Amino acid sequence: LPSIDRYTSLKDDPKNGVNHQKMLCIFHGIQISLRMNPLLVYTSTSNKTGLQHQPELYHREISLTIRERVKPLISKQKYYKTHKDQDFREWDQALVSTLNFNNLKSPKKIIDSFLGPLTINRLIGKNSVKVTLTEEFSSKHSAFPVSLVQPYHQTGDDMFPSKSKSHTAKEIVEVEDSPVLVNKIIKAGNIRPNGNIYRQYLVRFKRKTADKDKVLTEDAIPDGDLHLRIFRASRRTEQSHQL
Repeated sequence: LPSIDRYTSLKDDPKNGVNHQKMLCIFHGIQISLRMNPLLVYTSTSNKTGLQHQPELYHREISLTIRERVKPLISKQKYYKTHKDQDFREWDQALVSTLNFNNLKSPKKIIDSFLGPLTINRLIGKNSVKVTLTEEFSSKHSAFPVSLVQPYHQTGDDMFPSKSKSHTAKEIVEVEDSPVLVNKIIKAGNIRPNGNIYRQYLVRFKRKTADKDKVLTEDAIPDGDLHLRIFRASRRTEQSHQL
């Protein structure tokens, strides 16, 4: 048989036709050969160390080498079986991992594992998304790889340990009675249900966080005429700067 290093040095590379499942089969066959006759397989270093004359030590060395090289292949195999690519779309609500956030002041034990829900406002290929961050994190780059983004379904207490569950009746009444004021219109987009085109706007409200943003039609926006004029003027200014 050829040198074990010839196989164990190969990497899982789809472009070059190297498949980790085939590699596992090769290593399994080598292990069977070793049990039958340890001297059937040799390494590039065995001649230098003289291990070819010590079958037990030689067998142990190659077994450890195979085990070490096979571990990452088995991990890849498990990953491919359980991994499912996320299909994100614009306007989706998502959670962003705070793993690489360096500007969080709270102790690590009470820091939320995920920030959100946040609105995805743009897809950057298949591997990244751009979200609308809250004002607290406005200085941070708003593009994140999909590996750090999860779809938002419902708030989990284990993901958000720092959010308080208890609210007094007085606090709830104050929130409900407070008027809803629009802070700004963030983005506009079209939807086409049943072939009809409708214009929608992503709206942020005053004294509200980004997870309270809503997608509304023009007639549903409080003081919509005023805020739409401001939004359209800002869009024209941005386009003129780009030119």
